[in-house]
Amino acid sequence: MRDLAAASWELYREAVELGIGALVHPSIPVLFFGDDERYVSSALKVITVGLNPSRLEFPKGDPFLRFPAARRIDPKRPAFDAHLAALRAYFRERPYNAWFRSRRRL
Repeated sequence: MRDLAAASWELYREAVELGIGALVHPSIPVLFFGDDERYVSSALKVITVGLNPSRLEFPKGDPFLRFPAARRIDPKRPAFDAHLAALRAYFRERPYNAWFRSRRRL
């Protein structure tokens, strides 16, 4: 997972340097939402795929509202463990409920 995080930050930095307008900035690469380690150990596996996260994941007034642990990450030298920890904590923080509201525990 750390290799994937490293690759995602490289692509993120390239997008920033190229001035790609579709990039939400400031933000972090979103590889997944929620606890991937718990997912791996679960008997039930469900995957959804999306092209990119909503801009609402990084609200203008507080871009890291949903990923507070990411506030400490320097995009030029990201700490991959902190990045993954921020993603894993997503549902324990303030998820974008308009999208995930129907999520329920079985």
